[in-house]
Amino acid sequence: MKKLLSLVLALITLLSVATVMAGAADTDLTETSATYYVSSKPFENVANANIIGYLGDLDADKEISILDATQVQLSLASLVNLDSTQKLLADTDQDGGISIMDTTAIQCYIARIATDAKVACTLYTKNAAPSGNIFEQVKAYTKANGYYYESSNWYCVYNSDTDIDTGLVYMIDQNEIAVSINTYSGTTSISLFFIIPIDKVDEYSYNSFSATKMVGSNIIYDAFGKADQLKSTDKKLVLTDLIYESETYKFSEVEPEIQTLIQKGFAKIEKQSNGKITNLYQLFG
Repeated sequence: MKKLLSLVLALITLLSVATVMAGAADTDLTETSATYYVSSKPFENVANANIIGYLGDLDADKEISILDATQVQLSLASLVNLDSTQKLLADTDQDGGISIMDTTAIQCYIARIATDAKVACTLYTKNAAPSGNIFEQVKAYTKANGYYYESSNWYCVYNSDTDIDTGLVYMIDQNEIAVSINTYSGTTSISLFFIIPIDKVDEYSYNSFSATKMVGSNIIYDAFGKADQLKSTDKKLVLTDLIYESETYKFSEVEPEIQTLIQKGFAKIEKQSNGKITNLYQLFG
């Protein structure tokens, strides 16, 4: 019944628009020097890409609705002006212009009627391939996206979420990279911190980590040591040479919890970099 109602509403809107807009001319898209690509699947998260939006989703709410079709209709009637991004997203059939056919395609998508248009598919441009050098990737990413602390000559990218916070710091004078991962659940918190020298000039220059778990003001465990990636393909760090304190647990009992948080934190940083950082573990190689 819901599907039938959606179809009827879409057809009524389509007919009314066809009557009002019969004489409307196509609207040309704003051209740029960029090359645009369209994903093969709706709302696809394309790696190593600059995502413009989703075809037909003019209000950028990640849903295709009658409101999006209305926006196209109003623009064809010269009642509203679309911005450059909306013009790109309104061209659902990718023919280089906006017409009544794009409105029809959106309405057919809502009514689940198949068309050749790419409604809801991801429109994107390709990012330049990241450098193979992980240190260069991190430096470039933090300088392009981070906040610059002039007093310390640092670039820092910080992201806060409901379950996990991450930080990535490029310390220019020290020629080091720092990574922080923090998670909170009620009164329980776990904090991880890594320092990675870019140039390991002597035996004292190594990849260090610290891990602390607290419940309220009580420290459950506190660890400090070395962190290494044994093979370039490893998605796990080896934690050794420990200074470890806990009244309750051995390190072997808490390491799985630490390793899980490392994996979640690194995956989050890599995802948020949008393909610009390819394998954070290689910092520790």
